[in-house]
Amino acid sequence: MPAYTPPPSSLAGPALDQCAQLAWPEAAGAAVIILAFATALPPDWLLGPSAAKFDFPLVLLGLGQQLGGMGNAVREKFYAVARAAALLRRLAPRAAVIVVDAWDTMVVNGVTASTETLLRRVSRGDRQLLSGECNSWPRCYRPLLAADDAGRRCLGQPGALCFGNSGAYAASAAALVDALLPASVRELRGEGVVPTADGAARRFAPQPRRRST
Repeated sequence: MPAYTPPPSSLAGPALDQCAQLAWPEAAGAAVIILAFATALPPDWLLGPSAAKFDFPLVLLGLGQQLGGMGNAVREKFYAVARAAALLRRLAPRAAVIVVDAWDTMVVNGVTASTETLLRRVSRGDRQLLSGECNSWPRCYRPLLAADDAGRRCLGQPGALCFGNSGAYAASAAALVDALLPASVRELRGEGVVPTADGAARRFAPQPRRRST
């Protein structure tokens, strides 16, 4: 099979501006946009209807694509998210973009005062909010985390969610482009390896954070 050759890493500014004007002009005022990747959808899909219930704009990538193997799927997913973020940076520069798993995620409430404050901080800079869990699976990243000063401090806190999980993460579109696009292009060119989605998430946001509510 011939090596995959990715398209250019970014569209030209004028092309993006034109696309933004034609594609989704209503997105300009969005405070939150949900972004997900799926090549197909289950019959009992919950993310779409639940996002609509709470009036969250939803961007769905990948429908109908054929991806070969887990490694390819992870590379394609992160590259697609990065490319979509490049467009969203022009469409909705002030929005917090929340990237979630398409099949096993649903929206259960709207934006509260506390989440609005948090998402505003995320959308107005280069901060990234990464979901976390208390362990890593199916690959164990504990030794890598233990080799980092901040990681050791996190592991020493009972109940701390030290391991990044790519099932949900949020950032401004600009921050997503900066974090994901260069790395995902390198992966697609065979210059690096992303073994799992959570491993990729750990690479893009390596510093653990304390548990928050």
